[in-house]
Amino acid sequence: MYQVACGIMIIFLSFSTAAAQSLSEGSLWKNTNNSLLLITKIDTSQNTFVGTFVNYHPQFPQCQGVGVPVSGRMDATNLAFVANFAPCSKTITVWKGSIAGSTIKTNYDLRYVDTNFEIQPAAGSDDFTKQ
Repeated sequence: MYQVACGIMIIFLSFSTAAAQSLSEGSLWKNTNNSLLLITKIDTSQNTFVGTFVNYHPQFPQCQGVGVPVSGRMDATNLAFVANFAPCSKTITVWKGSIAGSTIKTNYDLRYVDTNFEIQPAAGSDDFTKQ
C-alpha cells in the first residue's frame, strides 16, 4: 500500500512539475500586441514569480518600450500577475489565466486615469507565446 501511495504521489508531482516548468526563469513571452513578458525569478516554495513587462500596446504609446516590474502567482496550470505602469501611463493591469506548454491564455483587467483624473476600466483577453 505504501508503494502504491508513493507511486501515485510521484506521478502527481511529475505532472505538476512538468506544467510549471513551461514558465521558467529566463523565459520570454510575447503577447498579441507584441508586448514582452520576461520571467526573471521563480520561487517554487511560494508559487510566485517576478519579471519585467515591456509594453508595445498601440493604445498606450507613452509606455511603448518601457519595462515595468511584474509579479505573480502560479500553480500547475493557472497563473495571475500584475504590472503597474504608473511611471508612464497611470495604469495598472492584472492578468489571470492558464498556461499550457508554450501558450499562456489570459483575461486582463486594466484601470487607467483619464485626462479628467477619473479612473476608467478596460478588459479583454491576451494570449502569450513562449519565444
